[in-house]
Amino acid sequence: MSSEATLPQPVLLEINDLQVRYPVGSLLSRLAGGPREVSVLPGTSLRIGPGETLGLIGESGSGKTTLGRAAIGLTPISAGNIRIGQDVTSMAGARIWDRMRRGVGLMFQDPVAALNPRMKIGRSVTEPLVIHGALTGDRRAKAVELLAQVGLTEGFADRYPHEVSGGQARRATVARALALKPALVIADEPTAGLDLSVQGELLNLLNDLQARLGISFLMITHNLAVARHVTDRIAIMYLGRIVETGPTAELFARPAHPYTRALLGARGRPDRAQPPLEGEVPSLARRPRGCEFNTRCPLATDRCRAAAPEQRSPARGRLVTCHRAEELMAAPQ
Repeated sequence: MSSEATLPQPVLLEINDLQVRYPVGSLLSRLAGGPREVSVLPGTSLRIGPGETLGLIGESGSGKTTLGRAAIGLTPISAGNIRIGQDVTSMAGARIWDRMRRGVGLMFQDPVAALNPRMKIGRSVTEPLVIHGALTGDRRAKAVELLAQVGLTEGFADRYPHEVSGGQARRATVARALALKPALVIADEPTAGLDLSVQGELLNLLNDLQARLGISFLMITHNLAVARHVTDRIAIMYLGRIVETGPTAELFARPAHPYTRALLGARGRPDRAQPPLEGEVPSLARRPRGCEFNTRCPLATDRCRAAAPEQRSPARGRLVTCHRAEELMAAPQ
């Protein structure tokens, strides 16, 4: 079943069979028969509807950030296509990506590092407007307007990044991401490094901005508590593949993939009868045969080790890549 059936139409962002590969090893090792490249994204598909917040969840190194950067052309893709109004991957030239990026904002993982240390925050926040030739009127006045939208006072326009806290720097990067009035914001680990009270303030801010401006969010995070608080749907990623998607409340109530169940158990859900994960994350250069999670899955069978499962829908609005999905959904939690 196609994932389009689980989303309101039209689709704002559509990623189909996206592949990102990197060359690995020395020339000598390749000549000796070693792997020539590593596939970070082996064929990943993702869709986001207007006004929706989709959480992309997975362990560190699962490919979440690579997917977010590839979606806006910051990471070169090897195959597949990306549609944001139009198929941008079928068009040549940097100008196509530049036009597309006017409709997509990006929040990087480290908010302080994302701001130019030699540039006052007001100038950093308005930089997208200058780059795209969209600045009208006084630049500082526009910076003050954008900062006020995220709860920062006029004085922050004249400060440098080292003169503000991590939470204030994050708000400044939110203001910059909103400068061009995008339809979609890709937020990469937006609460990383923030204490709990500041995290709550930031998440409430993002919820408020979405309600007022109708923005869609791709929320990239490993923090399930954050995802539960702000997302409409969740996509679970393992080794660069989406192994489960579904509405947030339903996925938390009835996870249908062993990896999802393990992630929930690792985040303070001792009520779940889920054995802990064992073993190391497999090498991307030598992916396991069959289901790629079978080397760590406590529920793996001979079938899991022999044949890769196909994506299917065990319930309305749910997509799962697991041989035992229906069994897991029916089991008591």
